[in-house]
Amino acid sequence: MIDQAKVQAFNKAISELVPDVMEKWTETYKDKNDNYGASWLLAGETMHLWLGTVVLDTPQKHVMYGLMTRMLDKFIRAGNLLLRETSDKVGEAAQDTLSDLGVYSFMAATAARNEVVSDKKPDESKKDNGQIWQPRSWW
Repeated sequence: MIDQAKVQAFNKAISELVPDVMEKWTETYKDKNDNYGASWLLAGETMHLWLGTVVLDTPQKHVMYGLMTRMLDKFIRAGNLLLRETSDKVGEAAQDTLSDLGVYSFMAATAARNEVVSDKKPDESKKDNGQIWQPRSWW
């Protein structure tokens, strides 16, 4: 049975925390928006314009779409940090954002190399051809 006194105590504690949490979240939003511009909005609009006719009908396509969305978001953020004349308010240097972009790019290249974005099975008879990573079927 649920202890109603514990539930009421929890609800009271939460209701006391909400104003502070919301204030901090609002501050974070404002700082990040100042830093990056509305990169989240620009990324969404760009993905819609670019992929508006693409059908994401397999899990593999959803994986690649997710990676490409993150890459675009990081690209826009890097541009805002490097090209806009604003000061960094959240402590994320442009180099960190570019490193994140590199990681997502590597993940997408690996996913594509492993034929994750297609419904075909990897051709294990193919040699690595000097690539850094080995083909693996992780999907």
